[in-house]
Amino acid sequence: MFQFQSLGAGLKDFVATGMPHEVEAALARFAKEDLRRAISSGQASGSYARWTSGVQGAPEESVRLENPVILYVFSAWKEIVLEAIKDLRSRFHSRSGRYAESFRVIVNGAPVTNYDAIPGDATVMIFNVQPYTRLMEVGGNKAGKRHFERTKNALSNRHRGQYDFDLTFRRVEGGFPGVPYILKHSQGRRKDRQAGMPITYPTLIIRRTGV
Repeated sequence: MFQFQSLGAGLKDFVATGMPHEVEAALARFAKEDLRRAISSGQASGSYARWTSGVQGAPEESVRLENPVILYVFSAWKEIVLEAIKDLRSRFHSRSGRYAESFRVIVNGAPVTNYDAIPGDATVMIFNVQPYTRLMEVGGNKAGKRHFERTKNALSNRHRGQYDFDLTFRRVEGGFPGVPYILKHSQGRRKDRQAGMPITYPTLIIRRTGV
């Protein structure tokens, strides 16, 4: 979260003596310049939500002296997504590395590779495209049992009150080669485990708390 907290001496004097519309314009310029510096220096993400005088999405130029606050809330999605994938990879052993490199990210229903561009109010889903991912999660091949569940629990503890983490088994439709995988042989009596049915993939779902 980034909010301008101090005004330069010259701008302070101008705020004290200038006309209201001139002061508001100066505040907007100050905020936008501070924002530019924060992003260009790497201190803040280029993905953010903005509140101007309490109105979400309003431009800086709409700031009003009765509530002269311009607030930027920056996205930390890239860090959260990379942390989740790293944690998932730490919870199984893969000789070839194929499974470790097969995690994919879906944002609001669409595949995403640029995590910096994920909007703050997004629903983020992480799954693995390999057809044996479900087998691994339930412990059917003795490797990586409950790796999605264990990651969900770990991240929930680390980011309590900031992000919500859920685990579900869901169908993933298109957007990735070989997905969904269609069962070639029936596996048990459940209707969704019969030959010809698409598999459901263990999926980590992440949302910002309160969004």
